[in-house]
Amino acid sequence: MHKSLEGIHGTVEVPGPTEGFWRSWRAFAGPALLVSVGYMDPGNWGTDLQGGARFKYDLLWVVALASTMAIFMQVLSARLGIVTGKDLAQACRDWYPKWARWPQWILCEVAIGACDLAEVLALPDLVAAGDSAVRLGQATVEQLGQAIRNRRSRRGTRLAIRAVPLVDGRSRSRPESRLRVLLVLAGLPVPTVNEPVHDDHGGWLAEPDLSYPKARLGIEYQGAVHAEPLRMRRDVSRYLDLRRAGWEILYYAANQVFTHPETIVRDVRAALRHRVPHLLRPATEHFRR
Repeated sequence: MHKSLEGIHGTVEVPGPTEGFWRSWRAFAGPALLVSVGYMDPGNWGTDLQGGARFKYDLLWVVALASTMAIFMQVLSARLGIVTGKDLAQACRDWYPKWARWPQWILCEVAIGACDLAEVLALPDLVAAGDSAVRLGQATVEQLGQAIRNRRSRRGTRLAIRAVPLVDGRSRSRPESRLRVLLVLAGLPVPTVNEPVHDDHGGWLAEPDLSYPKARLGIEYQGAVHAEPLRMRRDVSRYLDLRRAGWEILYYAANQVFTHPETIVRDVRAALRHRVPHLLRPATEHFRR
């Protein structure tokens, strides 16, 4: 009978049943800690970040269900290894018919590929993470760039290098960061971020999430907080003040930002073409896809 990992199988000494609880606990605590850290790999974090940015709390039930299933599967795998001394692949080979091996292998490869894809954050999400780090004072843009340059040989570094010049700590939310990056990647001019707008007498009017001051064009992300009655009244007053000052404001919600960003790009491009056509010059090579 072939043991799992035959080269190292049974090479770690394990205290016997008469050695006492604490000695047995110490022997298993180290491997258990390593397995726990490995379980929370970058793929899980990456998937959580993307899912949370796009769906907020709507998918918490998926996290709970997946965690419950993971506990169940981990217990079964531990029992299988302890009782038989084999891993799942060996057990499938020994107990399933030969015709089932190839379909099982193909399904496993597809699952592995899906997990690998989940480990790669999209460029807008990388920029949003960088925006948060800079905004919270955890790092500067220069420090982020240096840290990435020091890890050039690692996976995903090329995409991270593209993300660093787009980082802006003035961004106040992940959807706002994502919206900004989508506009830039579409070849539109880089918008200013939360820049105050004043009237002709120097009075403060508003701070649009994104804006093109020369075009007097503002872009606002409307999250759930804007549905509160007090916030809604303030938003309406601010909108009217901006309109009187000759500004056009485009409002978008999560559905447009995360599901239909092409509609935002189309609207912003049309507004810029109407108000200041000369701003619609080709994007620099640095910001091209």
